[in-house]
Amino acid sequence: MVMNHAELETRQPHDTSAPEPENTLLASVARQLMTRRRVKVGRVSLPVRRTSRQYLRIANFFVNGREYAAIEQNAAKPSYWAE
Repeated sequence: MVMNHAELETRQPHDTSAPEPENTLLASVARQLMTRRRVKVGRVSLPVRRTSRQYLRIANFFVNGREYAAIEQNAAKPSYWAE
């Protein structure tokens, strides 16, 4: 799912026993990623960094013990995530 030009992906192997984060939380992180220097997830405030090569925004965060990365989508390239 692509929201506000940000893609969310997990950094760990898919574990079907762990509950997935709510869509409202993911949408909030995506909005914050595009408009702020820090992303707030619950009570934790995390920095928004930039990738070295394409200078895209990225923020790593944890939900239910799993690490996720919110990554800005490169507007110059088509997205195949939704297909």
